[in-house]
Amino acid sequence: QGSDYFINPSGWKKLRFDGPGSGGTLWSNSTYRFTSNVNGLNVECDYYMSLYSEATIYSYSCSFRMAKYSSGGSLLQTWGTTSASGGIGPGSYWHPNGNFSTTLNAGEYIRAEAKTNTGNKIRMSRTSWEDSWLDFTYHNSAASTDSLLYQNRGELNQWEWLKGLFTRF
Repeated sequence: QGSDYFINPSGWKKLRFDGPGSGGTLWSNSTYRFTSNVNGLNVECDYYMSLYSEATIYSYSCSFRMAKYSSGGSLLQTWGTTSASGGIGPGSYWHPNGNFSTTLNAGEYIRAEAKTNTGNKIRMSRTSWEDSWLDFTYHNSAASTDSLLYQNRGELNQWEWLKGLFTRF
């Protein structure tokens, strides 16, 4: 339950999230983000966060969003921006969730972010029955076999294209 799982004041902060449901080699457990390595990467993301209040008396405000950044770190787009109605009370959980689709270029990244007005009170849940998850599905249609074949087909007449296809296999 390290202190680095707490959400502290001073604006939107990345959530420390150790490994999404999926994300493969594009997910980093050191920067806590999903980063594209190619242009035109189509991404779908489903998310479910479990944020917990360690407060003993008061409810504290908390907001959550998913954010897309440029390779230079500029905010490009957000999804699911929401706030806990009335704050998160002592010993309570809050579960922002949703899904979105986007296209990333090389170096652009997606991460989960949160903010609060009080330090060391709201954190990511670290219990097995209140897990958080991110599920990324992604593909790059620009590199698919069909698009490569059709691209080359336009440069040759149909017979040469078909003949070339047969000789390759």
